[in-house]
Amino acid sequence: QLDDALSETRLEVTLSGAEGEGAADAGARGYRVSAVGRFQSLPLNLQVHSGGLLPLLRSEDHGASAPAVALRIEGTLGQARLNFDGTGAALFGAPRLQGDMRLRARSMAAVGDLLGLALPRTPL
Repeated sequence: QLDDALSETRLEVTLSGAEGEGAADAGARGYRVSAVGRFQSLPLNLQVHSGGLLPLLRSEDHGASAPAVALRIEGTLGQARLNFDGTGAALFGAPRLQGDMRLRARSMAAVGDLLGLALPRTPL
């Protein structure tokens, strides 16, 4: 659980899974992360599935490149819906993400709020 009153963030995070080839069942390989709560006062519900965890946590600042792993993120933040399907590595350093990302909302302004951009309020 993460609770930070200053940033108006309160998240309940759960992690389950197994790393790579050590998993008994091929379908169980990888990790699932669920984050539910509020992020900067906005309601958040994210589901993340990764083919592995260690390459995502590795920083490339300390040597060899981390191998990319399958990464899928789905969920909502505020009024926006986020979908990412691709690969990722070294998220704590020079992050590498490659894939398709979709960010949708009823109005462009809701997307702008998430990105820190001033976008117009568009009709529903």
